[in-house]
Amino acid sequence: MDQLVNLVVAGKYKVIRLLGVGGMGEVYEAWHQDLERFVAIKVLRSGIKSSGEAEERFKREAKASAAIGHPNIIQVFDFGK
Repeated sequence: MDQLVNLVVAGKYKVIRLLGVGGMGEVYEAWHQDLERFVAIKVLRSGIKSSGEAEERFKREAKASAAIGHPNIIQVFDFGK
């Protein structure tokens, strides 16, 4: 599960540690190297079949979360492969 720790994801997110695991994803604490701040990144779990359906569902979740603006809900700034 900690396979991403110490890696740089998408050329800008230095993964620090695993925060939690959910139904289809893993959430990591990371350092955004360009903005110089800590962020959380969520990735599809390695056990999830890499299918177009799972990726589309993940993308819909990111878009839905990005549309919400509330101080108690984390903001979505980026998503991709």
